Amino acid sequence: MSGALLFLWAHADAILVVVPMLAGVVLTILPAGRVALGVAIAVSTFAAALAAMLVVRLLAGAPVSSVDALGASAGVVIGSAAATAFIAFSALAPQDYPRRAQPIALGLGLVVTGAAFGAVIERDALRLALLLQVALLAGAALTGLSAARDRRAATAAFGGVIVALAGGALAVSGAALIYAATGVLDLGEVAAHAAAPGADRGVWLGGASLLAGLAAMAGLAPLHAD
Repeated sequence: MSGALLFLWAHADAILVVVPMLAGVVLTILPAGRVALGVAIAVSTFAAALAAMLVVRLLAGAPVSSVDALGASAGVVIGSAAATAFIAFSALAPQDYPRRAQPIALGLGLVVTGAAFGAVIERDALRLALLLQVALLAGAALTGLSAARDRRAATAAFGGVIVALAGGALAVSGAALIYAATGVLDLGEVAAHAAAPGADRGVWLGGASLLAGLAAMAGLAPLHAD
């Protein structure tokens, strides 16, 4: 196996998150919407293909960084949905976004995609909370871009920012409590600490705070907005 492939498998979890997010940042400064659209489609398709290859390797029993089969499978869904959305963007964008805002919208879409990848494959409680917060903030900014054509978008974007900040604070506080009680942030190790006899109450309190914050940011009922 070539060195490039070995590097790809060893760092697949980081690549799935970092590549879309970095590409998204670059797209926000591009002046050409068509170039940005091509990059967005290419990056999301690459990420979906990488996640699919990870699923195949994991099912074959090959070790691949820290990604599990369930997370990689969710990554296939996220990447495929993102690629489909970007393909449809060329038809829908003129109705929703001013011409100058279209590369920014595509960039924010890639940031959301990268953060969503991280949310489904991340095993560190703190990074999980931060990535979900980034996804929600980028999504709120994406919604706000169409405020010039629909004032309701500004209200929705503001609500998304409030939920991201409040939910993020709750989730990060939970992660801090968990770390104070156990000294670890890996969710598997945290679960083992919580299941141990005489577990510190801080683990349960931190876990409840973390779950509440994540649920708020993910929009789970009854914490979602109608």
